[in-house]
Amino acid sequence: MERREFGITTGRIESLSDNVFSVAMTLLVFNLSIPVAQKFSETGLHILLLGQSHRFINYFISFVLLAILWEVHHRQFQSIHRTNRAHLWLNICILMFVVLVPFSTSLIGDFSGDRTASAFFSANMVILAVLFHVNWVYATKGLRLVRPGLDPESLRTGKRRSVVFLFASLAAFLLSFLVAEWSTLSFLLVPVVNSLPGFRAPGEAAGASTEAD
Repeated sequence: MERREFGITTGRIESLSDNVFSVAMTLLVFNLSIPVAQKFSETGLHILLLGQSHRFINYFISFVLLAILWEVHHRQFQSIHRTNRAHLWLNICILMFVVLVPFSTSLIGDFSGDRTASAFFSANMVILAVLFHVNWVYATKGLRLVRPGLDPESLRTGKRRSVVFLFASLAAFLLSFLVAEWSTLSFLLVPVVNSLPGFRAPGEAAGASTEAD
């Protein structure tokens, strides 16, 4: 790893990002709870759990989305070998909104079907999608921060995959004003589309590890 003029390496960014993602993914579980005010003897645990099914669905979707974003970040940094001050702070902005995901998930759990809550969660994802896309475009423009000789197809694939997440986030944001309760299901398009030919990283298509996303 190369050190830049302010002494930061890409390894430090990756280490911080891994820690932040792990904390955010762990905090999601605190959105799951059983209403203690209800009498267990009268209701039954299975009824209480079924009553919280929307929270479990939101937990699953948010956890998968964070996992996808972590994978994207990891793949990007397989190709990004240098950094600078602008790139560093761009990644710090990404992490700021990653940490916000548990809170936005709690909103759609506490206010299920509410348009504002759904719009807030989707807006959180839209901002992350934009930041990840900008991060890749900034790093790859003119091969600014990536290794020389990077496969052009890897550059194009990375852009296509980031656009997929952005499209799904925008769709969820628009649907939050129409069918708020189901708007988050739009994000299920991300892993489906990314598995299609033309969206898979070159190494994935070949059944081997890849160097870029």
